[in-house]
Amino acid sequence: MSYRDEYMQYRSSQERPRPGPPEPPSHSDSAYRPRPNSPYMNERPPSGGYYDRSQTPATMSSRMPLAEPSPPYQASDSPHGTYVNESAPYIAQEKPYKKPSLVQRNRCCRFLCCACCLPVWARWILWIIIIAIIIVVIVFAIIFSQFKTPTFDFNGITDSPSGLAEFSVNGTRWNINVGLKIGINNPNIESATLSNMNATAYYPTSPDVAVGGGFLANQFVSSNAVTNFTFPFSIQYDPTTDTNNAMLTDIATKCGLLGGTKQPLTINYKINLAVKVLFITVHPTVSSSANFDCPITNGQLPELPSGVLSSLMPSDTASATSTADASQSTDGADSGNGGNDGNGDGSGDGN
Repeated sequence: MSYRDEYMQYRSSQERPRPGPPEPPSHSDSAYRPRPNSPYMNERPPSGGYYDRSQTPATMSSRMPLAEPSPPYQASDSPHGTYVNESAPYIAQEKPYKKPSLVQRNRCCRFLCCACCLPVWARWILWIIIIAIIIVVIVFAIIFSQFKTPTFDFNGITDSPSGLAEFSVNGTRWNINVGLKIGINNPNIESATLSNMNATAYYPTSPDVAVGGGFLANQFVSSNAVTNFTFPFSIQYDPTTDTNNAMLTDIATKCGLLGGTKQPLTINYKINLAVKVLFITVHPTVSSSANFDCPITNGQLPELPSGVLSSLMPSDTASATSTADASQSTDGADSGNGGNDGNGDGSGDGN
């Protein structure tokens, strides 16, 4: 015997009283209690025992939204206060989902369908344009994915390409004009054009004060090659911007004007330029430094204020220089006096 059969046998063996069916509502006159002072004293409600039920009159604030739409309540001839005469809010029935028409969806398919409906020659032109656009996009994507930044190399200095003198003096100001030999290694398959190359020079004693620079309008850079060119560059010394003569002291020391050996001059520079590759232009900044021999020799700064270099020179060097100058002047005076004595003796003897 299964478990279900045992359970049903157990249920049947138990004698439990079961509740009977509910009594039908009474329609006797005693079950109706009319509301006092009501105009419907002799009217019976639609069902017996209505006022015996425990409920409160419905209001709009206590009404819950219906699960299913129902028409608004209508006014009836029922007793006053028994039914609600106000209209309930109508809940619109949600419409079933309907697919949009072909006009509103699949616009791309409609475009292709319309393209297929064109004449043969128009379809050929349209498809050629679409394929060409796709090929161009793929080619540009491959080119820019393999793009490498060109490298800049400094290869020394040479004469200024502008034809200016290597060293020139203008009052208390003087310029050093050189040409920077720069090489650009472009490993890409596309060429480039450099334009608006503007350089600014900074001396190490004042790294934030500009002391010169240069400008080059444009330069073509070949693809998969090294391009060499000369960039015009000049260093300008102005005593008004040289605090405590720091730049002048360093240049005079490295150029051997104070009695020491010559040393290379160091100049920091920053070049702002525009690089155009195909139809795209970028604006990189190149920062580096250059070392070159001092082009100034002793005696090339005659226009400096008197005592500037002598105040920078060491005491022993200054004394040696003054002694040498004094001896040279004494020798010149002695030679002049000797000549005068010879002339006097000859004249006396002759007489």
